[in-house]
Amino acid sequence: MQRNIEDDLNIIANNISRLRQEKEWNQQTLAYHADTRQGTISQLEQKHNRNPTLNLLRKIASALGVKVIDLIQDPQRTIENRQTKREFPPALATFISEQNRFLGEKENDLTMEEIDALKALDERATPEDYLSFLRKIREANMLIAYKNQTK
Repeated sequence: MQRNIEDDLNIIANNISRLRQEKEWNQQTLAYHADTRQGTISQLEQKHNRNPTLNLLRKIASALGVKVIDLIQDPQRTIENRQTKREFPPALATFISEQNRFLGEKENDLTMEEIDALKALDERATPEDYLSFLRKIREANMLIAYKNQTK
């Protein structure tokens, strides 16, 4: 069964809250270590931020001492389930966790909507395939935004 954006937001919120509490930090302390505002952490944990950027998730993951993938994958899944029913194909997980290697400095903010779209690619896709598809998604979104501005 494929997850939707609501499932992703629930998992992210629960993971951030759980990892923060394991460190015995309040939201303000996490915000300080992640170089963001306490309100941003609160919005994520309450699922009010519907499209957190990967840059924000990277800062939070770094502050918590985990990888971004640890924030966006369901911790309830066993290792065996991850091998048979992967949430992310290996190349997509590589693309997400090593995005700085694939994206230019101005392209680093992957959104959850973009990650959701990238999950639609075939399991055999390479990180380079994900990069190409992402750039096509962004180009299409720019064209749509331009058309909407000229109406």
